[in-house]
Amino acid sequence: MPSITLRDLASIHTPAEWSGSLAQAIAQADAEGQTSYLVASVIRLLSTGLAITAGAAIAAKRLVAVNKQVAAVDSTTVIGVAPAAIALGSKGLVETGSLQLVTADAPLAAGDSIKVGVGGRATKHTTSQTTIQTTITGEASAFTQPGAATALEIVQAANVPADRGRGIVIEGSNASGQAISETISLNATNTTTPSAGTTQFTKVSAVYTADGAVLGAQNVTVRAAGGGATVCVLAGSTSELGADIPAQSREAYCNELTITGPNSNASYVTIVGIDSTDTAARERAQLNGGSPSTVTTNTVWRYIDRICLGEFTNAATGSVKTNATTDTAAMKCGVVVTAAAARGDDALVLIKPNA
Repeated sequence: MPSITLRDLASIHTPAEWSGSLAQAIAQADAEGQTSYLVASVIRLLSTGLAITAGAAIAAKRLVAVNKQVAAVDSTTVIGVAPAAIALGSKGLVETGSLQLVTADAPLAAGDSIKVGVGGRATKHTTSQTTIQTTITGEASAFTQPGAATALEIVQAANVPADRGRGIVIEGSNASGQAISETISLNATNTTTPSAGTTQFTKVSAVYTADGAVLGAQNVTVRAAGGGATVCVLAGSTSELGADIPAQSREAYCNELTITGPNSNASYVTIVGIDSTDTAARERAQLNGGSPSTVTTNTVWRYIDRICLGEFTNAATGSVKTNATTDTAAMKCGVVVTAAAARGDDALVLIKPNA
């Protein structure tokens, strides 16, 4: 049987235009003597649109709320998606249903329900906890904490040409207990020459290479500036100390995290990542000492870069998951039909406004 394929994901079409397009295709088939037809894939269904005047600039393929602006994270007032960009104060079309392209905020699989992620993108709507890391293990004994707020320096015992200028990230906290970070680069000429930072650390929770690559054969010593006491040693041929990259999922889908540790434990775990405003963030969270001992972050996380374990009781084990308070049904605003492999890709979504 001859087939007719209509495929246009970029343009806005009225029902009349679609009907005309289909009629034209059938007329062409008739002219070629075909008497039966199979419409193989009409990717974009007939849909209804809502004309709006944008209350703020709206990027193309973003979810839109009733205030005629890009929908906020977890919004329950989504009216549809803008197929094309709409400038502030300009008129434009918001598609209120059917299959639409939406920019993904995280990898999405066919069949995933969606909610609003960062900047009106689509992220996964979750009804159960997402495991970020099944097992975390404390590494407190690998660190000798500074006795007071102290600037730090880094150095290698022997010069390693491949490590010259390499950035070393130090995660920790200040005298107020707030999470802080500093990247210090090994000397660009000779790595046996100490390189000092300026940030004052009271605690250090992790050390890792800024580019994620392993060091050369020589260890990097982190110590108090001016040749003072050693805080920790990042071993040669490794890339991190106390700085786990999440093993199960780095995507948090705009949720808080819940950290669980041994009963009665009241030590600290620091999370480093991207929050729900698309900003680099870090939070030092103290377990509550209960049974089980838990803590839920104040930060709402989009993506997790590191779990820092240098203040978590040595050899103690625990886990990191998204919060047990999962997304409400009211946040759901569609279902993925065609997957998006990565953030920034387009997902084809069956839109279901939740306003």
